[in-house]
Amino acid sequence: MNPRGHAVVAAGLGAYALVLVAGSLLGGAHLHELLPGLEAVRAPAAMAIAIAVMRRTGYALGMAAAFVAWFGVFGAITIAGQLFQRYGESDPQLQILIDPVTFAYSVASEVALILAAAGLTRSR
Repeated sequence: MNPRGHAVVAAGLGAYALVLVAGSLLGGAHLHELLPGLEAVRAPAAMAIAIAVMRRTGYALGMAAAFVAWFGVFGAITIAGQLFQRYGESDPQLQILIDPVTFAYSVASEVALILAAAGLTRSR
């Protein structure tokens, strides 16, 4: 077990929680959550997993990996969907303008999850 890897995972999850809270406070109308207030559940969950990773509990790395994989996939779909609808459509009537708030929020959360994923590779 590599303590630096655990610290990187915890830092990535903490940054993810920070992005969620900042995004919900500053640009909540743009986020289009499945259920309103869902980010208020994800942020404490990310922090709880980060604390468990730093305490090196047995299940923490598995929970962190599942969390990073689950929300990383949905963030990647959000980014890819916006880029495809803007640049991939051949019919100009189907093209959209990318919402800069949603796109920046998605990219920032993905960067934090990539940081946590990089820590996961070093912590085993």
